[in-house]
Amino acid sequence: MRSVILLFLVLATPCATLLAAQGESYRADWHIELKAGDDSALVTLKLADGRPVRDIRFRYDPERFSDFEAEGKLTVTKQSVHWEPARENARLSYRVKVTRERVNKNQDKSYDALVTDEWALFRGDRVIPRMSVTARIGAVADTMLHLHVPENWRVNTGWPLDKASGDKFRYRVDDPDRRFDRPSGWIMAGRVGSRRDHVGSTYFSVVAPMDSAADRMGWLTLISLVYPEMEKAFGKVPRKILMVSGDDPLWRGGLSGPNSFYFHSSRRGVSENGTSPLLHEVVHVITRISGAQNDDWIAEGLAEFYGVEFLHRAGGISSKKKADILENLADWGKDAPKLRNSGSNGPITARAVVLFDDLNTEIRELTNNKSDIDEVTRLLMKKRRVSLQDLQEAFKQVTGSDSGILDKVE
Repeated sequence: MRSVILLFLVLATPCATLLAAQGESYRADWHIELKAGDDSALVTLKLADGRPVRDIRFRYDPERFSDFEAEGKLTVTKQSVHWEPARENARLSYRVKVTRERVNKNQDKSYDALVTDEWALFRGDRVIPRMSVTARIGAVADTMLHLHVPENWRVNTGWPLDKASGDKFRYRVDDPDRRFDRPSGWIMAGRVGSRRDHVGSTYFSVVAPMDSAADRMGWLTLISLVYPEMEKAFGKVPRKILMVSGDDPLWRGGLSGPNSFYFHSSRRGVSENGTSPLLHEVVHVITRISGAQNDDWIAEGLAEFYGVEFLHRAGGISSKKKADILENLADWGKDAPKLRNSGSNGPITARAVVLFDDLNTEIRELTNNKSDIDEVTRLLMKKRRVSLQDLQEAFKQVTGSDSGILDKVE
């Protein structure tokens, strides 16, 4: 099988070879159809020209996915799909259960995806599985996302609306890290209220059901005040960020995704301990840093650190207040014997915040205030999934020296 795939990729027809050299693109249209009160979404992938794609494979959850149909050759087992698209007007469709329960000890029932009579909230990557695509060398999908919803519903995604098309809910999906784009990130559709504004280089949308207790305007105002500091620190920011929210029985927490994040209506922009759950999630969305095995503390610690740091830089808290916040976090962090663990809980994250503040001081001292932790973070943003070794190497690249602080991390 491997030799067959290599033959397709390498020994393409002369026409395909010419197209590949020029950076061939082909159209891929994802359609998601939602109905009020119906937990079953119809998802369809259409390829007007199926010739650049040899096959698509993916695994699925049989308890959520069903009714697979396709134009072309389709093989469905109990947990996997193998589709060889037709040469023209290729189509693959299936049904998927949208609602997903998420355990929370403080709630009898909680969900991080839900469909009601009035609205639907979910992540695109939960209804469209990760796929392995074999295509011509150099072929890149030009991807669109179409939402089909009841007549009185609105649609919100983290992707930009394709205004040139004239379609009401058609969005352009472009992930530079992928040749075959998947419409990932949060989506909210229905009878919802929103607050929107251009904040620096980014268009922010804060969306929640009409009757929700979500503090749309308060959250947007806080982001607007702090965002200039984020742009200075990170340099590269998304063109658009969607923030979705809602009340119980939605999960009481915050969850980030590509170009978007979820934030329960009960959560505060700034907590009583001085940290900012809201800015924490925005940092995740912009940096997209995640921790490698046993190093989740890096991603969570940086997000929490910057939540406090940006409040200080923007003038929201004084230097004394910042010092008090860090002192309290240091006390909380004493409950964590070490940073490197399978996950980052409250004490571990608190301890990591203090470490990153100390690391910022160390960088400034070694560079005579010419550099700071922002430069290290920008290097980590390029890697996305980072380890302690990556952090040590980024520190050395910025300062020219090893970090005494990081050498002691365990």
